[in-house]
Amino acid sequence: MNSKQLIISIVISLLAVSCIGYRNASFYKAPRFDPNATFKVITLNSNDIIAGRIEHFLLINNFRVISDNSFRLPGNTAYPNPISPLDSTLYRSNPLVVNIPYMEEKPSDYIIRYQYDNPVIAQDKSRASLNIAVVNTQSGETEVSFLAEKNGRFEQADLDRVIRDFIGRLRSR
Repeated sequence: MNSKQLIISIVISLLAVSCIGYRNASFYKAPRFDPNATFKVITLNSNDIIAGRIEHFLLINNFRVISDNSFRLPGNTAYPNPISPLDSTLYRSNPLVVNIPYMEEKPSDYIIRYQYDNPVIAQDKSRASLNIAVVNTQSGETEVSFLAEKNGRFEQADLDRVIRDFIGRLRSR
């Protein structure tokens, strides 16, 4: 990449960050990170739209994506979980994630995991955040970390811009 392309890339990244109103945005990439490796996006919830959107934007940016091999559905155990405040014992069922494999698991070089918090109602002090980590499956090391925060809520268009920004930074040097 020549210096003119690098400057244009930096300006576009800064514009993308300013357009979505990040309160904070930070990105770290280890020098050993390999963008030509294979990636698998994992989530505990099959209904989570972020995993699918990350996979989609990875694919359209020519990354090699290995599909997760199972669906994960929320469920409950049949055994009650005691909660013991000072003067009594209450029982509630344990939350459980039901894992339903639909194919043999295929290995990948990296796992992409994320944490997402988006307030239900945007209030003065509410803040949305998306934290994405790329973990090397051989060493266990986190080689990429991305954190985006915004006052209020991430709307769908904001979220797509954040994910595209993250993926654009994966390819950059």
